Amino acid sequence: MTHDYSRGKTKRLAASFCPFCFTVLDAASGLGHENYPQPGDFTICIKCAGVLRFREDMSIEPSSLESIPTHSRMKFAQMVTHVKAFIEYLQREKSSPKS
Repeated sequence: MTHDYSRGKTKRLAASFCPFCFTVLDAASGLGHENYPQPGDFTICIKCAGVLRFREDMSIEPSSLESIPTHSRMKFAQMVTHVKAFIEYLQREKSSPKS
């Protein structure tokens, strides 16, 4: 099953565990209107912001910013920073008292 979102297409995948936080990951979105994640692409865990890479079978393996090609590393690092900020925001919202 795929969903077309304005930022890219989301594809359901066989469930894999993030090797950093053990969250079950079963979908991935590509950047841009026509892009699906492909084997060899890098991704970010939405729960811990860990850097991951898709294997040939689209399961995930741990990776790092240093593994990303130099010409893409800065942009990817910025995305990791944004995901971390989003995670922190969600944690603050979850822990703040409700009126």
